[in-house]
Amino acid sequence: MWDAIFVKRKKLELVNFFSINNLDIAAITETKVAPKHRYSMSGNCVYRADRNQFSGGVVLVVNNHVCHDQFVLTNVVNLETIAVCLYLQNNI
Repeated sequence: MWDAIFVKRKKLELVNFFSINNLDIAAITETKVAPKHRYSMSGNCVYRADRNQFSGGVVLVVNNHVCHDQFVLTNVVNLETIAVCLYLQNNI
């Protein structure tokens, strides 16, 4: 998990870190991205839960080669949440 504090300003840092470390998934907090702004990373799926005011917001970045689907968490109150269901090889 990475505490971004304005992830839009640190996009190049994140892209480099993701690439250098050959990451498949990254969880990022304190993104501070307004819902009206786009945020993407080439070769990855980006899932966001933005906060409409002040700080906060979370992002999951999942490499396109990882088999997954977004998973909706129900009955979650007062939490910023994002989840994905990962499909692992050989059912491991």
